[in-house]
Amino acid sequence: MTLLQEVQIEQGILLFVTYITPELYEWFQDDYNWETTLRLVPLRQQLELRNMADHSAKVKRLITRLFLTLTLNYVIHNHENDPWEPLIFSYNKYGKPSVPEASISFNSSTSNHTICIVINNIGNMAPIGVDLSHEQQKIDKSTVLEDFKAIFHSSEITQLQGVPDTSLQYKMFNQFWTLKEAFTKYLGYGLNVDLGSFWFDLHNEQVIDVPNSATEFYRAIHNDKDQNRRNAVPFEISWHTNISVDTRNLQLPSTARENDLGNISLICQSGVLLNSSTKAHTLPVIISLISDGRVSHQNRIHTFNYHIDLHRILSNNHA
Repeated sequence: MTLLQEVQIEQGILLFVTYITPELYEWFQDDYNWETTLRLVPLRQQLELRNMADHSAKVKRLITRLFLTLTLNYVIHNHENDPWEPLIFSYNKYGKPSVPEASISFNSSTSNHTICIVINNIGNMAPIGVDLSHEQQKIDKSTVLEDFKAIFHSSEITQLQGVPDTSLQYKMFNQFWTLKEAFTKYLGYGLNVDLGSFWFDLHNEQVIDVPNSATEFYRAIHNDKDQNRRNAVPFEISWHTNISVDTRNLQLPSTARENDLGNISLICQSGVLLNSSTKAHTLPVIISLISDGRVSHQNRIHTFNYHIDLHRILSNNHA
């Protein structure tokens, strides 16, 4: 069963993104749709999902699991296996997952209704980290510098203070946050790293969304208006790549291996995945990637990006 036949499995960095639309949440209100889709995951996960009370949270958890299973199976097995075949994951002591049978590395992130996974399919197992900002947040923009001062280096605070417009400053805050999380996920330690012990320099190249313009990802989400609706739609991201990170004073967990990043060329980049102008009262969804020179081309991470229409895939699965 080839559900992602539009995807070209490149020997490179693959970025898959899916968006849980209101229509998909509604589709899962039907008991038949919910029960038959639930059977696509292992029994233990079925039981965990049945015990969750919040419908939206249950749907997001199920979709996240199916999305990771589908995309990883497709890349690992080159679309020759059952796309829903359960994968065996192993985890490091800080919770970072891997698939022992495969010569890939991957990382994932979620943002409200958006889920993404980035896969290093080059074959060198170089780690990669990704993070998405949230389009809906409950943070006071006017006090963000004071409230989150502890997680920023003084150099990052200086960059933030250099942006007088509160709205733009808040977007820069989100860019810094996604870069920091992506970096800790690249390292494999998550938030066990002292976030203030390393810092990013944006070199006056802040990622901002362009008012009144939809990103290519937004158009890919709405490909259902196209008569030739597809399971996977390629899209481009305008990456900002002139970003550096200073790790000289990086403080890792006490049980971590010694910091040996001095000889590694780190690649950092950010872009806008979803534009805030496409929906009222929301922020742009910023995506940040961190890896190293083993996956770079001309000092940037070239990604092959696809939006995966899980609503269409699951609906056809039941047809």
